[in-house]
Amino acid sequence: MVSLAKRSSASLISCETEQSKFRLAVLHIQAIRDTSFIASAYATLDLFTAGTVLSLLLIEAEDFGKSPALTSFLYTAFIYWQLLI
Repeated sequence: MVSLAKRSSASLISCETEQSKFRLAVLHIQAIRDTSFIASAYATLDLFTAGTVLSLLLIEAEDFGKSPALTSFLYTAFIYWQLLI
């Protein structure tokens, strides 16, 4: 009977520990869910746009046909960012 009581108290402590970990995980998920990331997304999009314009100016292309791989990548990524926001 004593060994049964020891096992049940050990499993009770284990359950309480797991419940505490689960409660902390739920609180962490709730904090992330309540956080608004829209402002940082727009800031990232502005930086990406500035980088795109700067890189297109630095490659010194008179027309977009000079480096189609770079321009298509930049514009595809730019459109993808806009769709994400």
